[in-house]
Amino acid sequence: GTVFATGVIDPGDRGLLADFVNRTDDSTLGYAVQEGIRAMLADPRLVRLVDPAAVRQTLERMRLPSDEPLSEETAREVAQREGAKALIVGGVSQLGPGVQITVRVIGTANGTELLAERETARGENDIIDAMDRLGRRIRRGIGESVRNAVGQPALQQVTTASTEALRFYSRATQAASLGDMNIAIGLLREAVQLDSNFAMAYRGLSVYLNQYSSSRSQVVLAARKAFEQRERLPLVEQYLAEAQFRWVMGSHPSETFAPYQSVRTIEPDHFVATNNLAVALLNTRRWAEAESLALRATTLRASGAPFYVAGIAQLNQGHSDDAANTANTLLELYPGTPFGRWLHAYVAQERGNFDRVRALLDDQQPPVFETQLKLWQLALLGHLRDAEAEARFALDQYESANDTVSYIEMAVYVGWLSLVYREDAEAALQIMDEALERFPLSALHPLDRPYYVIAELYATAGRPSEAERLMAESERLTSESPSRRAKYPTADAPLAAIAAANGEWEAAIRHYRSWYANDYWGCASCGLTQLGRMYESLGQMDSALAVYERAASARGALWVYDQMMSYGPLLKHLGDLYTSLGNRERAIQYYSQFLDLWRDADPDLQSLVDEARAALVRVTAEP
Repeated sequence: GTVFATGVIDPGDRGLLADFVNRTDDSTLGYAVQEGIRAMLADPRLVRLVDPAAVRQTLERMRLPSDEPLSEETAREVAQREGAKALIVGGVSQLGPGVQITVRVIGTANGTELLAERETARGENDIIDAMDRLGRRIRRGIGESVRNAVGQPALQQVTTASTEALRFYSRATQAASLGDMNIAIGLLREAVQLDSNFAMAYRGLSVYLNQYSSSRSQVVLAARKAFEQRERLPLVEQYLAEAQFRWVMGSHPSETFAPYQSVRTIEPDHFVATNNLAVALLNTRRWAEAESLALRATTLRASGAPFYVAGIAQLNQGHSDDAANTANTLLELYPGTPFGRWLHAYVAQERGNFDRVRALLDDQQPPVFETQLKLWQLALLGHLRDAEAEARFALDQYESANDTVSYIEMAVYVGWLSLVYREDAEAALQIMDEALERFPLSALHPLDRPYYVIAELYATAGRPSEAERLMAESERLTSESPSRRAKYPTADAPLAAIAAANGEWEAAIRHYRSWYANDYWGCASCGLTQLGRMYESLGQMDSALAVYERAASARGALWVYDQMMSYGPLLKHLGDLYTSLGNRERAIQYYSQFLDLWRDADPDLQSLVDEARAALVRVTAEP
């Protein structure tokens, strides 16, 4: 029988992988085998392995160090706390010239052994094959049918002198297609250890780190390693390395068009080039073209990524029904990845169904991005205290994980909450000062320092000179990267804020216009509300109203992120402006939208709600 046949666990239940015991002379072998087994079990049709980040958080709640070794005893307690029904333990032992690998599956509730398998590697060169043999038996023993067995992925056709490195690379590609980025990154690190000239492994490492890590310097280093090897590569790999290097070094997305198009000239159905060209088109607001190309990539069935890209392109065109259908297909074909859930959350946000968003993101241990989605929505709806509590919890997690960059960026978010909603510039500056005292920028690699977001907050809160100093330091230390994009598209936002703080309205207008025009994420409203304020400061009310109207009506996949702290106040401000202009219909429209959005806003913000409600009553009563 199988583990599933015992009834102790069912397909898709959670499982926890303990640290493998290493009884060999090679201190790295236990971890390498452990992560290889993790990759082999990365299939939600079997068990959903608890993410290592969630394990670290649970260890901290147990008052243990976050890097406490996961012995069988400790792992079982963590599994019980995490609701994982199965515990997977194992080890590697020296056996003459070879190595024996053992794996056991244990029921968390009572410690019953449900499955035990072992395999012997005849020598160092047989370890990978031994893991393959063992992995297949474990999967079948858990309950995978021969017909549905995923097995080991076919080896990718990329350039490397090491077959073992190629196997790690191929497994990383499979893990990434299932949404297991942490596993993919670990496998690629193993690949480049085996072959330090493996350009496509470095390129993949840059791609996955860019999605999953806050370290910009690691992303750039990996892309540079791949780019430096390009002259020794076949043409397709040359173009892929070039496109990734251009992207991470701050080039405009349009500059990646040529290399990806060159790949498709050679191989029209090359999955990576087709999908990534769609992403580049998406980021230049060529949404219909992006959708068409992404849908073409979905037919190649290499991963769920192009479904996600197509769905965002559909939302940015206002086609929410198409995006919902795309999300359904994504969930059906790739149920183990978070992309379908995220796409459904975007659709719900587009439709204003925020209860649906909360339901989609209701998870005990959500990925970091889902935490950010929650924070954006809380800010948008005026749930100030919940937003501050969630953000401070995230700060504690980032500090525990030693993720300094994410800590600083989250402190910026908390600072903006104080500045925008509490109108307390002093508190915002104190929050930022304390974060930078705790984690000085000088301790970070220059490319990892989030200069732009800090500078924008400082300038808006009344310290333009400090913002100017940070921008000058950024220019001096990171001049090799043309735009120094560190998860922030352009320098125009902080430069505009500095100009506005100094009363240089025309310069601020120029930068806000440039921010919108050059935003790399296809943002539908970036800089528009701020641009409207500049026109209003100059008394150019027609221009201000036109821009405000564009901002208020802008939608798309990421509209909540774009306007999380400006949308509510903008609606009320438009109501006030149209009241002063005697436009009763428009005033009623915007006051009503504001009151609907902030109907459950925190008590701290109810004075604004009361003002809008009273104004709506007055305007409605007018003849």
